[in-house]
Amino acid sequence: MFFHRKAFTLVELLITILVLAILMVVALPLYLAAEYDKALGDCHANMTILAKEESRFATANKGLLTKDLQLLKSNPKCPGGGKYECELDKGGNGWVHCSVKAHDYDGKGVEVKP
Repeated sequence: MFFHRKAFTLVELLITILVLAILMVVALPLYLAAEYDKALGDCHANMTILAKEESRFATANKGLLTKDLQLLKSNPKCPGGGKYECELDKGGNGWVHCSVKAHDYDGKGVEVKP
């Protein structure tokens, strides 16, 4: 007489859970690193967009830059929850920064070229 199983044994279930746990341990850090890199790239792209908008603003306003980024046409949001700000020096040059320090690649932000 043949015996037909209708359920999994406890050992089979534990092995399946162990394999899934190992896959999670390997995959989760890679996924989180990819998400962080994406947020970093998106933030830098947003700063570049704001720098170009700032240049357009300067062209339309006799070379003057603004610290108020709300005056610009685009108002992107930082994916890391930071805020964008424009820093102006005495020479009339500007840089767009993110308040999340890790998002500024070199610590200077993106230069505005009027």
